[in-house]
Amino acid sequence: MIKNSKVRFEKKIDFTKKDFEKIILNLQKKYQFTISVLQVNFVESDFMIELNNKFLKHNYDTDILTFNYSSEEKNICAEIYISIEMAMENAKKFKVTHKHEFYRLVIHGILHLLGFNDKTPKQKKIMKLEEETDLKEFGF
Repeated sequence: MIKNSKVRFEKKIDFTKKDFEKIILNLQKKYQFTISVLQVNFVESDFMIELNNKFLKHNYDTDILTFNYSSEEKNICAEIYISIEMAMENAKKFKVTHKHEFYRLVIHGILHLLGFNDKTPKQKKIMKLEEETDLKEFGF
């Protein structure tokens, strides 16, 4: 069990708390971070649009939002929101399983919390490569 973490599902999906813990343990081992508080929420599109609009002034769905409250490097205090519908669309678009896409999104969120960014094309390329490397290294 991962201390200080919580996973919340708005509806049943092909991804469990055990899946979450497996990926987090692999990420902790590789990137050497601790968790003060981490809540990962798998939510419906309507709620994600609401969050995206409220905090980023974007009136559309997005696959992931990460809120970093950490005051210390490598000590995570954060919330991650993952859109179930967008994840399902991504899986179809990239021809991967839903579970694979949920794993990728959790990795993506943690990478953001560890300082990776995806605002520029170069940053996106680096982050995507890191995601793919992690998925392969962790056997996903």
